[in-house]
Amino acid sequence: MQENPSSIKLPVWMEAAVRDLACKNKRSMSDEIEFLIEEAIRNAMPEAYAQREAGVETLKAANPDCMQICMTKPRVIYCCLSFLCLGMGMCIYLFFRDLSGISLFAWLPWLSLPDFPHVPFDTGSALGYLFVFNLPHGLWCLSGLLAIRAIWLASAKWRAVYGGIFLAVISALEISQLSENRHGTFDVLDLASYGVAAFVESMTYNKFIRRRVL
Repeated sequence: MQENPSSIKLPVWMEAAVRDLACKNKRSMSDEIEFLIEEAIRNAMPEAYAQREAGVETLKAANPDCMQICMTKPRVIYCCLSFLCLGMGMCIYLFFRDLSGISLFAWLPWLSLPDFPHVPFDTGSALGYLFVFNLPHGLWCLSGLLAIRAIWLASAKWRAVYGGIFLAVISALEISQLSENRHGTFDVLDLASYGVAAFVESMTYNKFIRRRVL
């Protein structure tokens, strides 16, 4: 009976070395093992590896429509998730926050009508506070990152550039609330929620999506 490769255990010394490399390169253990195997094949059989890469590029050039179709489904999913996160963050604000003190909703008077279904929520606990005040910011950050991922799904370079710019801008806007001339209240947990959103989006892509689109 053939042993399942996924059940093969690495020697202790090798597992420790791979774990150190994975931490250094900020990859999971499985991704690091896959990378090392690919590098070994590249070094052991450079001509065969080059032919394989050339074959993939030839396939992309010969079937651009097919490659585009392969990208379409993940893009649609990312766009839907982006709108979902945006809507969830807005719903938390609309149903659980007092909108009278938020300048954004002063421009939208129809949202502050007396019959708007505001739901009282206890923010005295840590979880309650995080849910009402910080989770919306994390969801909006995640929404933006998902939109950028959808647009630049096939270009890691520009995805990283625009993702970095987006995170820098929203972080700068949050930090600027420390100024008396800037409306709003600075909350370090909002910055933490941006970091969590970026981490979740990146880990989800690397774990479940990257191998299907590259």
